[in-house]
Amino acid sequence: MSTVKNENDRYLHKNVEYYSRPLSFNTVTSEADTVLSSTNAGLMMFSTLQHIIFDFDLMSTSTLETLSQFSQITQLTLNIGSRRPAPLPSVDWRNISGGLQVALNIISVSHNVLEEIIDVVLVEGMPLVSLKVMFCKTLHAGVLQRVVRHHKASLRELVWADAPHDAADLFHSHLEQQLSEEFAMCNVNPLILLCWQCSQLQRLVIHGYWVWQYDLIGFVRLRRSLGALDVSAVRGAGGGVARVRAREPPRAPDPDLVRQVNLYTEFEWSPVPWPCLPAALRARASPAQRADYVLRELLRAPPAPLPS
Repeated sequence: MSTVKNENDRYLHKNVEYYSRPLSFNTVTSEADTVLSSTNAGLMMFSTLQHIIFDFDLMSTSTLETLSQFSQITQLTLNIGSRRPAPLPSVDWRNISGGLQVALNIISVSHNVLEEIIDVVLVEGMPLVSLKVMFCKTLHAGVLQRVVRHHKASLRELVWADAPHDAADLFHSHLEQQLSEEFAMCNVNPLILLCWQCSQLQRLVIHGYWVWQYDLIGFVRLRRSLGALDVSAVRGAGGGVARVRAREPPRAPDPDLVRQVNLYTEFEWSPVPWPCLPAALRARASPAQRADYVLRELLRAPPAPLPS
């Protein structure tokens, strides 16, 4: 290397090579330009990376195959948010290694994007252990049905959280009950089906929705493996699930209901008091408060697998 040429003598660095011609960049993208690609697998074969988090938009089958070659990686966290290009990429999960676990976070997306996630993301073969849907303004029955159909053997936790809403219309007020043909003959809350079918389920969190008290009892009777049940709005009348409205007053828990639920749990359960909820889950929460809640959930590890 030679000394940097500087006509004004204002700086001098002996370890910088001077190039007389300008740099040029290749404008044609290739797999070699990405770190997580099959062409670079050899460079990372000794990597000790164990957990990686990135947007689902960056996923591809090639990326997944590369991740499968790293024996240390066990946790893959994928995020889908409102600011993203369309459409979502399709990924073939059939040939991955058995040790990879996937946590999927869906944040502030529209009803149409949830429909796309059902068709493109929640596919057979994905080793889904955690699903967290936050601030999407609807409890989508189709998402729950797809999880029961394809991920009932692997799912360990479900978080569905929203803040109370101010809307006067009823569009987002009730759980969509348009069940697929598989469940068309069963007029059952899809959350009941989830607790019944998902044998590894250990954590269930529902905020921003009224849950019928008899459905709540059904959760714990059908899934004795639950170690955490966070529900903040329980009502005694009317079935199904409805959005909590911002001006609705909190309802005191029925002592008899609490006693019945605790008959089937191995922990002391009671509804989460509204004043104790995180600020993000209260009416008129700020974007910063919601971002803080999302970040804490993203960084929380899913429960360990139950012993076989």
